[in-house]
Amino acid sequence: MERLLFEADADVIGWTVKLVEKIVANPSEAKFRRLKTTSDLFRVRFGKGIALLEVIGFARDGDLYVLRDDAKLGEFLTLAERRLNDDEVFEESEDDDDDDQRDLARAVAMSVEPSSAFHHQNETTAAPQDDDQDLARAVA
Repeated sequence: MERLLFEADADVIGWTVKLVEKIVANPSEAKFRRLKTTSDLFRVRFGKGIALLEVIGFARDGDLYVLRDDAKLGEFLTLAERRLNDDEVFEESEDDDDDDQRDLARAVAMSVEPSSAFHHQNETTAAPQDDDQDLARAVA
């Protein structure tokens, strides 16, 4: 499982974590334990992570993936948290490097052309999508 987690796409891991957390929080809800493979949302969210779903404890049953009783949900959540935390540390490090490079570029440009000014445009971000609604559409 650990090898699959460290090879898997971070988005797939994120969606799988959300699914597993829903299962853990709602153990009697069958809808979180079944995934429709015919759903476009399933293919987008979990399509690259079929092997990960299977190692966690999902098994193919026709056009569904159904969670087996011997699922390794706790182990998955522990390893997934570690993997996602490793990614965050790496991304923060990359962001710091990018900031340093931008600062250096500004300093060089200002020393060459002292009259040029850098204008920063305010970036706007789109409102976050409701992940829970998307997840609900992906489950049977």
